Amino acid sequence: MSEYLSTDTETSQWLSGLLASTSRSFIRDGIADDQVSVRNKAGWISEDGCYSTCDAGLIDVDGHSYVMSIMTSMPWSDQSSEAVAAIAKALYDVRSSLA
Repeated sequence: MSEYLSTDTETSQWLSGLLASTSRSFIRDGIADDQVSVRNKAGWISEDGCYSTCDAGLIDVDGHSYVMSIMTSMPWSDQSSEAVAAIAKALYDVRSSLA
């Protein structure tokens, strides 16, 4: 996906813009840094015995790109939203040790 989004086609740039401006981003909420580009797709479900609060995306910062995926079995709530954002922050904060 990263390779596709980096191409200079009208469709790839349109999709990149959509992913960069999603209305819900636990990753973006957790990182909360204007110098970071987050292109993500969050999701959640809490019905019929199915429970999940998730987010996955590409993070671009300081010339490096990272893939982050967080999947939980927590039902959707403000608490699960905050928990996934906290997980995103913790993962982001240890990124330097991944290089």
